[in-house]
Amino acid sequence: MSETREPAPSVPASDPTRPAAPFDVFDAHCPSRAVLTDVAKRWSVLVLGALGDGPHRFGQLTARIDGISERMLSETLKTLRHDGLVQRSGTEYALTADGQLVAARAIALFASLYTVLGER
Repeated sequence: MSETREPAPSVPASDPTRPAAPFDVFDAHCPSRAVLTDVAKRWSVLVLGALGDGPHRFGQLTARIDGISERMLSETLKTLRHDGLVQRSGTEYALTADGQLVAARAIALFASLYTVLGER
């Protein structure tokens, strides 16, 4: 027996934050689900957070993100570039405008985690 799911709440057409197309991250076929899958990976969220401090060279990211291998960092940056969240200019990686939006949420999540852990 399959359950029916309520559609995602709609955003008024006059709202400037309304996406250009209707997205529903709970729908397995929605393109937003693929990007969420990429962003929610452990290394991706850490790379986005690190780049939230500003552009970094590959070696700086490797040093900043303890435990990430060069191969994993390379794959993660490639995925984030494909998703339009990171750009490469010469030898530096930086967030795109969309990447800045997502990174701000990741950094807020980090802050929330620090608060929760500090309350224990």
